[in-house]
Amino acid sequence: MRVINPEKAEQIRELRRTGHSFPEIRRMLRCGYGTVVRYSKGVEVGEAYQLALREKQGGSKVRAERKWVRSKEEARSMVSPSTLNTRDKLMLLTALYWGEGTKRELNLVNGDARLLRVYMSCVKELGVPDAAFSFALRIFGEVPMEEARSHWARELRVPETRIKIGEVVDGKKVGKLPFGMCRIRVRGGEKYFKLVMSMIELVAAEF
Repeated sequence: MRVINPEKAEQIRELRRTGHSFPEIRRMLRCGYGTVVRYSKGVEVGEAYQLALREKQGGSKVRAERKWVRSKEEARSMVSPSTLNTRDKLMLLTALYWGEGTKRELNLVNGDARLLRVYMSCVKELGVPDAAFSFALRIFGEVPMEEARSHWARELRVPETRIKIGEVVDGKKVGKLPFGMCRIRVRGGEKYFKLVMSMIELVAAEF
């Protein structure tokens, strides 16, 4: 534990009393963060400075939100989903299936409906008709079956009659997967499966 001279210790306490944040004190006095926290312990911030300190403490959240806004604007400037062409979708399918798809037939299971919608759109780009898709749920014991079926039908934009309950697993996954997972298979999709796997091999060979 580093010991500092009494004068600097008092400077830390005074700065804290007048509403300075720990990072501010650290920069101003050029001392360690732990030192600032230790010597500020028990120091009450003056009432006149409390509001300003709270605003500073919320600053990191505001900065993070601003960065998210800038990142989203940058992403929109780089690519617009509405302008994705066939090549774009096939490359997206290659990456998506490489990471998430099975290696025996054209099917993919996931708990993220957004990912599955993208997958279906990209597979259709190969010429797969909508009727070739089949849907089976893997749900956990505490998930109501009909509620899960309704959820996935709504999210995947297909009739509930097309959503089957494939497997009910004992245990709790409600926190992360409140409606279980959905497996999407392509019936009669052997040639499409081979095409996707060939695309993966082709891309892998380039790196």
